[in-house]
Amino acid sequence: MPAWGDMLKKTKTLLNKYKFLLIIVAVGIIFLLLPTGQSAPAPETPQQSAAGQLPSTEPDEAKIESALAQIAGVGRVKATLSLKTGSEVIYANEVRNSNRYDGSVQSPSSSDQEYQPVLVSKSSGGQEPLVIKCLYPEYKGALIICDGADDAGVKLRVVDAVSSLLGLGTDKIVVLKMKSD
Repeated sequence: MPAWGDMLKKTKTLLNKYKFLLIIVAVGIIFLLLPTGQSAPAPETPQQSAAGQLPSTEPDEAKIESALAQIAGVGRVKATLSLKTGSEVIYANEVRNSNRYDGSVQSPSSSDQEYQPVLVSKSSGGQEPLVIKCLYPEYKGALIICDGADDAGVKLRVVDAVSSLLGLGTDKIVVLKMKSD
């Protein structure tokens, strides 16, 4: 039995000697085991154009036409949307003064400042600008032309659907009968 007592004393001595190192290792292991919130790698976002425009993720005309065609009684459908504002991406910029000291006292003017985008590293190893805000399109109105527009019930369902999809008031949506070919 004395062998167990000696081993217990040695273990206790080692634990006291290296307790801070063991705590740090344990915390590190816990952080490695915590979930990151992503069960699978996030899909790459669509590439943005140099002008800072995002591809529209709002419902566009083709998506609206496809959705409205599923409503009973609508028949063939054509949608035209009027934009108030387009989509825009606002990037974070870092301001750097580019004036050089020449012995005179000058206050920095706006022409002496450089705006450079703040870059963040991607998981794939590249870099991309840091996005502060994405502004999505705002619609002014919608014109829907469909076969079933002469039926008041169909017209009401179409107006309700378009209003829900685009966030437009019903007074900004016009539904007209499509001419027969």
